[in-house]
Amino acid sequence: MRLLILLLLLPFISDAQIIRANPFYSSGTTTSYDTLILDVYPSAAIGYSLRKLRNAYTGSAIRVRESGGNTEQDIGFVSNYLDTATLKTFCSSNSGYIVKWYDQSGNGIDASNSTSTKQPRIVNAGAIEYQGLWPSLLLDGSDDYLVTASATLNAYQGLFMVTKTTTGNPFFIEQTTNAVSNPGFTFYGSNNAPWLWNRGGTLNYASGSSGWAGTNLILATEIYNGSGGAYYKNGSVQSNGSVTGSPVSNTTASGAIYIYSRAGSSLFGNGNLTEFILWSSDKSSDRTNIETNIKNFYSLY
Repeated sequence: MRLLILLLLLPFISDAQIIRANPFYSSGTTTSYDTLILDVYPSAAIGYSLRKLRNAYTGSAIRVRESGGNTEQDIGFVSNYLDTATLKTFCSSNSGYIVKWYDQSGNGIDASNSTSTKQPRIVNAGAIEYQGLWPSLLLDGSDDYLVTASATLNAYQGLFMVTKTTTGNPFFIEQTTNAVSNPGFTFYGSNNAPWLWNRGGTLNYASGSSGWAGTNLILATEIYNGSGGAYYKNGSVQSNGSVTGSPVSNTTASGAIYIYSRAGSSLFGNGNLTEFILWSSDKSSDRTNIETNIKNFYSLY
């Protein structure tokens, strides 16, 4: 009799209820990792993710616009996972677009786009955009991007991204309108200069292989510590060739941070983005442990 009642009730049990009852469940079969990365490695400058990054964070993950009536709603977390049940209910059979990606670091550097035609997509006609088991932002390579207000960052930094590129336009991030000619930095997924730092006209960059990111979901890492820099794919250093330019001291630069675009006007990246964490400090000694946390959560490699 109990089995019969359970079978009758099963269709009415929501995703959110399943998540609350079973911490190993997300939208699909996943492995639960209870150690939140920013609790172990605090003081990040920026932290965007579709999972919860630190226990003290009480805000939402994203703000979403549904295409039917263009209403907006914040979507939070259930058991440290994105609340996909609420997301699906809100969007219904419509598509959902990212209005704002909330910064979980505590610094309030949210990334947003108020132009509806240029917002990354997270729901396609009622179906959540997944990469494997994980919800993901989809950027079209034509005009989609997110941008922050002006942020002040040090030169010594560690950037960790869970991302996927789909064609030849994997422009990941740029601080300022153009870091080649202005103080800031840039990080490419496929370019002969995968990373570049600029402070007051002094440049330091890597000459590397084109297309290093590939077309699968990866962990892309970039580290700069003043004496040089390196970029990594799934924990393995890539072919930097030679580091060119004078080392850049640990001075600050201020400017908007553009995600998957140069100034919202060119070099639009295309692909998926699930997590983006930036420390404005040298993370060379912590890199492998941070990568292990991210790798284990997303089962990347």
